[in-house]
Amino acid sequence: MADKDKNHYSLIINRPEALDPARRAIEWGVTSMGWVIWIFLVRPLLLVFLWVLGIRIFTHQMITLHGFTGILEKWQLYLGIILAIYIIIRGWNIYNYVRFSKINRRRTVRDVTVEELAEFFEMPIHRIKDINQWEDISIEFSPGQGLKIYHSHRKDDAFLGRFIPS
Repeated sequence: MADKDKNHYSLIINRPEALDPARRAIEWGVTSMGWVIWIFLVRPLLLVFLWVLGIRIFTHQMITLHGFTGILEKWQLYLGIILAIYIIIRGWNIYNYVRFSKINRRRTVRDVTVEELAEFFEMPIHRIKDINQWEDISIEFSPGQGLKIYHSHRKDDAFLGRFIPS
């Protein structure tokens, strides 16, 4: 009997204080992620249930209890509120158009020439023109200020350049 108690006590589930803090944190994180994933997967079912429940409540309130009669009695008030909201939003749109339509605060960046690119990256102009023809470009930043530019499917044809962050 003592041997059975000893095995029972040696299980980590019976002695949570013996668990390493790092392992406890990892297990807590994995458990939390499991719950998040479970909730994410169950959420669509919950939404369908609530949607069906909402239809039943709407049907009960509006049809069985004749709730639509209140809407019919006060239709002028509802129409007036909707019209007031429309006029406020439309007025705000017109105000913004009149106030800001002639003002262009967007600044466009001028086009960069091939020569400027070649100078900036310290590469020959013909290399910049070659790169400009590619559809897919991969860029690797080397330690320091090195730059390796190559076609995504042909790593053997790489161009080396220099990049100095500003």
